[in-house]
Amino acid sequence: MTVGWSFGQAQDGVQITGGRSGPTTKGADMQATADTTTRFDIAALLLRAAIAAIFITHGAQKLFGVFGGGGLDATAQGMAGNGLKPGMFFAVLAGVTELGGGLLLLVGLLTPLAGLALAAVMVMAIITVTWPLGFVGARGAGYEYNLLLTVVALALAVAGPGRLSLDHRLGLDGSAGERIRRIRQLVSR
Repeated sequence: MTVGWSFGQAQDGVQITGGRSGPTTKGADMQATADTTTRFDIAALLLRAAIAAIFITHGAQKLFGVFGGGGLDATAQGMAGNGLKPGMFFAVLAGVTELGGGLLLLVGLLTPLAGLALAAVMVMAIITVTWPLGFVGARGAGYEYNLLLTVVALALAVAGPGRLSLDHRLGLDGSAGERIRRIRQLVSR
């Protein structure tokens, strides 16, 4: 079975074509238009929802002490203990970024910005907390989890939120990759 996708320009701005050939589809191709939800759109929604739930929970733990979190004072002490001073500033910054970025990803609004901001928080978590523990670390407390969240957030920032998002509804869904391709096309003319 082979799977192939190609991206190109159409009159409405975006044309995504893909096909799967195998014993059941016999080489049938699927043509996506601006009004068609594709597997990518569903996958992007699932990724956004899953990662949003994680970041919203962790942001709420830091800011409000819910879901077993220590709240703002404990988070500030932890930040200061990890060398991020003033601890309260970094606790609020991390909590607001995680909660706000998670909410933005959930609804698919300003997805590239939210993805980049959340990736930045995770890179800081890796640098200041989990890197010394190793990839997996004792009892699974290494940086692999933060790395996975970083990669998913960056992938959403680059690929965009898909059609099942407020970004698409508001016409803000051009991915970073699409913007880079457009700039390259303009420069090469």
